[in-house]
Amino acid sequence: MRLFVTGIFRIFNVLGCFCVFGLILAQLVILPECAWGKNPAEVWNLEALKTPPVAKWSAVTEKVSENGENESVKKILVQKVWYTGEPFRGKDTRVFAFMARPEGDGPFPGIVLVHGGGGTAFSWWAEMWAERGYAAIAMDLAGCEVLEDGSREWMMDGGPRQGDDEKFKYFEENDYREMWSYHAIANIMKAHSLLIAQPYVDADRTAATGISWGGYLTSMVAGIDDRFKVVVPVYGCGDLERNSVWTERIEQIPWPGKDRWKHFFDPIQYVGNAKCRICFMAGTDDFAYPLDIHYNTYKKVRQAEVRLEVHMPHGHRQGADVPEIMTYIDSVILGTTGLPSVGELKWTRNEDGTISVSAPIVRNSSAAVSAKLHYTTDVGGYISTKWTNREWKELQAEIVRAENDEKDGKNAKNDTVYAQIPKEIAELTPLRVFLEVSTADGQRMSSHYAFCKPIPKPNFEAVPENGILLFGRNSAGELVNRFRDMSGGPVNWKVEDDTLISTKVEKGLMNNNHIHSDVDFRDARIHAEFQLPERGDGNSGLYIHGLYEMQILNSVHARDVNKLDAGAFYLFAPPITLASMPGGEWQSYDIIYRAPRRDENGKIVEKGRMTAWLNGLLVQDNFEFEDARSQWHPMRRQDTDHIRAKWEHQKKTGFAPLFLQDHNNATKFRNVWIVPMD
Repeated sequence: MRLFVTGIFRIFNVLGCFCVFGLILAQLVILPECAWGKNPAEVWNLEALKTPPVAKWSAVTEKVSENGENESVKKILVQKVWYTGEPFRGKDTRVFAFMARPEGDGPFPGIVLVHGGGGTAFSWWAEMWAERGYAAIAMDLAGCEVLEDGSREWMMDGGPRQGDDEKFKYFEENDYREMWSYHAIANIMKAHSLLIAQPYVDADRTAATGISWGGYLTSMVAGIDDRFKVVVPVYGCGDLERNSVWTERIEQIPWPGKDRWKHFFDPIQYVGNAKCRICFMAGTDDFAYPLDIHYNTYKKVRQAEVRLEVHMPHGHRQGADVPEIMTYIDSVILGTTGLPSVGELKWTRNEDGTISVSAPIVRNSSAAVSAKLHYTTDVGGYISTKWTNREWKELQAEIVRAENDEKDGKNAKNDTVYAQIPKEIAELTPLRVFLEVSTADGQRMSSHYAFCKPIPKPNFEAVPENGILLFGRNSAGELVNRFRDMSGGPVNWKVEDDTLISTKVEKGLMNNNHIHSDVDFRDARIHAEFQLPERGDGNSGLYIHGLYEMQILNSVHARDVNKLDAGAFYLFAPPITLASMPGGEWQSYDIIYRAPRRDENGKIVEKGRMTAWLNGLLVQDNFEFEDARSQWHPMRRQDTDHIRAKWEHQKKTGFAPLFLQDHNNATKFRNVWIVPMD
């Protein structure tokens, strides 16, 4: 469920360190997760896009079929086609495509092929599907055409290009029709309309598949164009602002651009509308689309299917020539034997320390002949801006056949894939797992993955003898509060039951009522205990030196780690493992912080280092860092003369205070202390 604002436009950055509401909230209601976002008919003129566009065709080129996938296809016919696109910057546009089909009158099933970044209308891709008996169209979505020598050339009337600047530029709400994603979806639908308008195409049997950015687009179009019977996105998915190679790029869109981009153009908004069969295919260590956002997209679709491949290479050829794509689409379009479909994975920690993992086979279970569990205990992901693959290992799994006593097709039980993870592996963290089944001819389908969360053990240690208590009761029983407001005066945060409660300001800029210690330090061991509200995101943070944040957030339901959730070194590094506890329970941070060293001008000459434990679990391991990355941190904003003076002092000496973040949530703190280390 999601809180949704009715009657006003809400801009709410729940994962960052700063939040702005453009208007006063008038009413909050609870809506289902899938209800948030625009109806596609409010963005695109769907009826117009379902009308065949005006097109200009080249002469037909005949090619002998050499694939042998479909013995009835002896020859294929290939054409270039230019069709009308949507207006761009007030001018008409054209879209270039290749159309390929078997020789003959048909009617043939149809397929739309959507390329990714750096790709184009690939003739070889359309021809591959034509040799399988399909009429295939592959269009260029970057405003280019393919010349006779195979080179790619931009067309003057080709519409927007496909670079990140075109994808993620700031736009006003009424200017969304100038964005690349808008044109890409429109041009896919126009290609579909052109395809099924041909007399040799069976309009009731069409599919789509896309690779990388094409996977992003087909994830979206599955919930927009209701004429497709089956869609297979490869690599690409939605939820890009949460955790993808473009997360920081999206964060940089001027406010309220990030939220507007997501509202209009993230597949998460549309994929839940899909009524066709859909199978998401991806690699376990994809550099652009991590498993967590892939899962979030997959989970939006009722009864979606998935195939994860360990270390699946990322590329157009590698993402197109996958036997399971062809078998899956054929089974829906042609009615051939389908692949086994594995449902939601569930895991349980047992009293003996082992973990039990299982998932039902919800479709074509008889096709599954063997099974295995894949697991990894590697951190992987982005480490100091470099991508690192995880090492995946295998355990044997078994297929437990159900004893069905069916009467009139009712009460059928599913076969189940089952595996047991031994204690010595179950104790490791991070631990990610998924189940896979194989067919007799070696084709594979899988469950989606799960993160087996470790058991948190928060640390409630009292301040050591050589420590400095910043808030809490000292050994004499006296309540100590050594925090000051942003002007250096007394704090206005509430103090109740020996806890310091983040308190929003009634007037002025919201989410800016931070407080800081009256003690400056350079290197230190830092300890803080905190409790999040039982409801809401509980957003707060420890701003070390007012520049670097250890994130505090209600991430207990997080599927995986990212640079925005609890335990993250905010915008620098995700936590090593999931370590959050529910709101209403006391949690702990323990941090060993070595500040960056600066020259007389404040320039960093030696990197800082951070090691941190959240609830007793290691979440940052000697992570090296340089300049702050968030524009919202207090020393970056310098909203008061007092803070500006603090910043000048920090540049000269390396010493600065600890800040506690206000983010409009009643987060409680207790037992906050430091031990200076220099």
